[in-house]
Amino acid sequence: MKIDKAEIRIFQTKIRKFYRLKGRELPFRMIDDPYAVTVSEIMLQQTQVDRVLPKYLHWIDKYPSWKKLSETSNKSILSDWSGLGYNRRGLYLKSIAEIVTNEFGGIIPADIETLKQLPGIGTYTSHAILIFAFKKRLAAVDTNIRKVLLHSFNLSPETSTLKTQQLAETVLPKTKIREWHYGLMDFAKTLPSEVHKKYKNKFSQSKFEGSIRQIRGEIIRQLVIHHSVTISKISIEMNRTLDDVSQALSGLVKEQIVCLSKNKIKLVK
Repeated sequence: MKIDKAEIRIFQTKIRKFYRLKGRELPFRMIDDPYAVTVSEIMLQQTQVDRVLPKYLHWIDKYPSWKKLSETSNKSILSDWSGLGYNRRGLYLKSIAEIVTNEFGGIIPADIETLKQLPGIGTYTSHAILIFAFKKRLAAVDTNIRKVLLHSFNLSPETSTLKTQQLAETVLPKTKIREWHYGLMDFAKTLPSEVHKKYKNKFSQSKFEGSIRQIRGEIIRQLVIHHSVTISKISIEMNRTLDDVSQALSGLVKEQIVCLSKNKIKLVK
C-alpha cells in the first residue's frame, strides 16, 4: 500500500501530539509484567475499558501470578469474571495459566506463533502482548485502531484485514511503539459517531438483551450461586423457550464450560 511519506509524517505527528496531551493513564499501561498485560488484553476483548478497570484491579489482586491463577477453580474464575461477558475468556486465562506454569516454567512465550497456539489468543492479542509487555516493534490492529486508520487515510470500510494490517505497518513509527498504539486507541474515542457507524465491523456482536448470549450468561450466573440448575428452571425464570435454553446450553457444553448430568447442568471442574 503506497502512501506519501509526508502524509505519514503528518499522521504520526497528530497521533503523537494527541497522546502526549490527552492520553489516558490506565493501570495496565506502561507496565512490563507479561501476566498483567495478558490479563488486561483478554479482558479488553469486546469489552469497554470502564467495565474492565474494576475487574482487572480485583483480578490482579486476587490472582497475582500465572501459578496462582492455574490453581483456581472454574467456579471462582467465573464468579470473578461475572459482568465482563463471554465467560469462556476467563477460562481461557486459566488454561493459559496452566500451560505457562506447567510447560513454560511460568514465563509466557515471547513469539507470535507460540502465543497464537494458546487458548483465546489470536493475531491482535499476540501482537498486543509482544508490544505492551516485551516492547516489540509490531503493528497491532483492533476494531478502534482499524477505524482510525481507515478514516484517516480515507479508505473504504470494505478494506481487507490484510490491507489494513499493511497500512498499520506502513505508518508504524520506529520508536515508542507502546505509546503509539495507546495514542491510536485513545484517538478513536474522538471520532464522530457517524465515523464509528461507517467503519463498524460487519461481525460486531448482536444486541445482548433477548439473545442466546444472555441465556448463556444466566446459566453461568446460576451455577456460580448453585451447584446445579435445570433447563426448565432457566426457561421459566427467563421466560425463554426450552429450545432457546438448549441452544445456549449446547454451546457451553461444546466449550467444556458446563456439562449435563441427569438433567442437571453443572460446571465442568
